[in-house]
Amino acid sequence: MKRVLRDPVVIAILAIGVIAVVVSFLLIRQNQKDNATRWLDQRAEIVTQSTVDTISNTLRDLNAIAAFMGSTDDLSQAQFAEFVDQLDLNPGVIGVGYLALVAGDEIDNFMREATADVPGFTLLRFDGLGGVTPDDTPRATYHPLRFVHGGPFLDIVVSETPIESQIDALGFDLASEPQWNPAFERAVEMAAPSISELLEVGGAFEEKAFGVAHPVFGETGELEGMLVAPGLEMLLTGDLGVSITDKVTWSVDSRQSEAIASQWPEWTREVELPGSTWTVTVEPTERALAELFPNTTWIVVVVGLGVTLALATTAHQMRLRRREQTEIEDLQRTSADKDRFLAAVSHELRTPLTVVVGLAHELVDRPESFGKEERTALLQMIGEHSEEASAIVADLLVAARYDIGRVPAELEPVDLGEIVRAVIDTSALPDVTTTGRPGTAHADPSRVRQILRNLLINAARYGGPQVQVRFTEGASHVAIGVADNGDPIPPDERRRIFDPYTSAHDGGAHMASIGLGLYISLELARLMGGNIAYSHDGEYSLFELTLPRHEQNAKAPAGAIR
Repeated sequence: MKRVLRDPVVIAILAIGVIAVVVSFLLIRQNQKDNATRWLDQRAEIVTQSTVDTISNTLRDLNAIAAFMGSTDDLSQAQFAEFVDQLDLNPGVIGVGYLALVAGDEIDNFMREATADVPGFTLLRFDGLGGVTPDDTPRATYHPLRFVHGGPFLDIVVSETPIESQIDALGFDLASEPQWNPAFERAVEMAAPSISELLEVGGAFEEKAFGVAHPVFGETGELEGMLVAPGLEMLLTGDLGVSITDKVTWSVDSRQSEAIASQWPEWTREVELPGSTWTVTVEPTERALAELFPNTTWIVVVVGLGVTLALATTAHQMRLRRREQTEIEDLQRTSADKDRFLAAVSHELRTPLTVVVGLAHELVDRPESFGKEERTALLQMIGEHSEEASAIVADLLVAARYDIGRVPAELEPVDLGEIVRAVIDTSALPDVTTTGRPGTAHADPSRVRQILRNLLINAARYGGPQVQVRFTEGASHVAIGVADNGDPIPPDERRRIFDPYTSAHDGGAHMASIGLGLYISLELARLMGGNIAYSHDGEYSLFELTLPRHEQNAKAPAGAIR
């Protein structure tokens, strides 16, 4: 498994597959979220509109009651209750009450009229402990509840008759209750319809309560009282039906709600109401989430990863088979190269060794048959062919190194003119002429000699009769070009001449060389920071060795080197 996971193709397929699966998953999930958002928007609009409609309908009902009160003289509790009872109040309204605004010096007259209408009418105020107590504190203004009538909600939840439960609330000063006082005072100050904030209330419901207020003006246009309709937040939306209540949950607040702690869509909107701003927050139920985000999404992930793994495994198996086939072909080529190499080495070494061995035997077996000059000539030939065999062995030793970059190279200033003279003098080459001015390179002298020997011997062996050494210089480099006027290397062979065991002179008068000279020369040149390139100008073939220029370049005069 570790071996499989190290396969770059397998890694690439797995990476692409995982990315594709992740992207597909994200796109599907984003599409689901977009659909869920649209789905939630539609239902949240219904919830919000229901809330707004409840408030609007309640204000409409209070406006009708205010008009009735303005057109009726000496209104009684019974008349008030009768009129309210005729209205089709919103189911969310707990009740409707009328708070009178009574100056302190008129409270006695107010109480005589109230007790005449409702015997036992008493001024009440909040006692600070959650209950009420008789209000006997002199004040500049009183706000007693003069009339009251329960709404549809009280008809359902209160066991007593509505009239009995209503009478108990008469006379209560709403302004004395700390939670309701700010909303009441704001409505009085605005002298306009106003909605209170949502307030926390106790009791069995443990819900938030709100109040809708509507001013009542007298014949002179003076504010005389305030109609109020309390309600519970749970009653705002009325009967929305199972299609809504089974799919979403919602809450209403008069402060900005905290974000729902969920990764799923949520819907929050501020609703501007008279005197207050409410925030409606809606979110899907667990049942709705299961429908909006089905588990089938994960099936895509599992299938996608399975397909990716299958493709990666198949690709790995195909690469293994291809690699095995390649290894077989490489072994076959290696075997052929070995046979060719052994044949070439045998031929290349046989010639100089045969000469060396034969001449040596002649000198040993028949020394008296040769004069002094002849012995000197024979020894010179032995030395030349020994040098040639030594050079072949040197190439083989370098080529035997798997990494030519590990061949040692001692870089120092190298006089290219001296190097060329030394190579020519020890290689028994024909006349070689030079052009240009030899420079000083920053290189390894032994490696430069090895390269030049290969280039010059190749030119003398396979090139034309005219061999030249061309010196050129650049701003940062110096170059030695070995040129001959022989046949050019065919264009389709030029890109292969620097490959190992490759020769551009297969066939012809000479048997092919080992094919290592140019390959080793190029690698050694690169080892020293240089290069070798071949070109043909229409008359001469040119192999040019380029090396880094030494900073203090000592120049030598140009001329023939023999």
